[in-house]
Amino acid sequence: MKLEKLQFKTALDNQGRLWAYAYTSEAAFLQAFPPGEGFAELSFAGFFAIIDGDSRFAGIVLNGDSDAFYPIPRELFDDVKQALQGATGE
Repeated sequence: MKLEKLQFKTALDNQGRLWAYAYTSEAAFLQAFPPGEGFAELSFAGFFAIIDGDSRFAGIVLNGDSDAFYPIPRELFDDVKQALQGATGE
């Protein structure tokens, strides 16, 4: 199967800012969405690079609708970049 287009789950916050949603596993994704919803696996570094490069996004929400919910606002993206560089040794 050829993937021609990758679509992200997104939502607006109460201030009208756009957030991208990511899930740390398919099981976490299925807690938020019914079976049959589109699911693609992507490294966090790859996902982050896409979102970081698009200024429309106010941030990333990890595992929305779960106890492991964690927002990463754009204001923390420099910290995330440093952590990712440290993790890869770059």
